[in-house]
Amino acid sequence: MPNTFNKISTWFFSFITTFYAISMLCEKKYLLSLQGLLFSITFFLITFKFSRIIKENFLLFQTNSFIFTAAFLGLMLGFYPKILYYDLVIHFYAGVILVWYGFLIYSTLKKRFVILNRQFLLYCLIFLFSVTVLLFWEFAEYFLDVLFLTDHMNVGKTGIHDTMTDLLIGMVGSLLTLYYRYWKKKI
Repeated sequence: MPNTFNKISTWFFSFITTFYAISMLCEKKYLLSLQGLLFSITFFLITFKFSRIIKENFLLFQTNSFIFTAAFLGLMLGFYPKILYYDLVIHFYAGVILVWYGFLIYSTLKKRFVILNRQFLLYCLIFLFSVTVLLFWEFAEYFLDVLFLTDHMNVGKTGIHDTMTDLLIGMVGSLLTLYYRYWKKKI
């Protein structure tokens, strides 16, 4: 069950996103309005529907704050093209969060199935999970650009370079988080 902090942050993220969506509707920017409402609904689904799966309050907040910074600030307010390296910071953050989801998946599977408890195998599987999700994320960005006739991926300016950089930065975030977790366990 989400703690009070997660409930308050969910309401905060949803309020700001919904308010912006309504203002975009008034300006007849229907696609931005629709995106805002979808993101607002996502905050509630993650916090109140999926909290049975994501039992760690830390991860709930990180997920919602990531969606807020990547989707609302990055896409809707246009931070990606306006702030230098914003895209790289978001992809690094994604790599970090996905490692924690990998540990969550591993611990859930470990309780239900007999899994070899070899640390190297665990870290390899989590790393592969993280990089795979990052890859599908890039596909989703491209799909949204095509669907909403936008250029959030900066294909017009940078082409494939942006995609490769995003994947590499996400991978670095994953590796550094795994490294941190490995040394934390050793101490």
